[in-house]
Amino acid sequence: MRIGKYKFHIEGTNLILTHSAGISFDMTPDEVAGLSTFINIYQKVIDSPRYESEPKLKGTFKEEVETESSNNTKP
Repeated sequence: MRIGKYKFHIEGTNLILTHSAGISFDMTPDEVAGLSTFINIYQKVIDSPRYESEPKLKGTFKEEVETESSNNTKP
């Protein structure tokens, strides 16, 4: 089975997650339960759209930069 970029299967009692790049995670039942708890606690954060966050830096358009630099040149 697949979840996004990960393939997963059960070996014995362990869950094996393998990323498409080849990195594998062999998770014990306790680790799977911990991951599940983490996901459940942070579900609202995980589901929230990323674009709702405030940008940390203001974007600058090329025209603004050119206008500002031409206004600052001294003859």
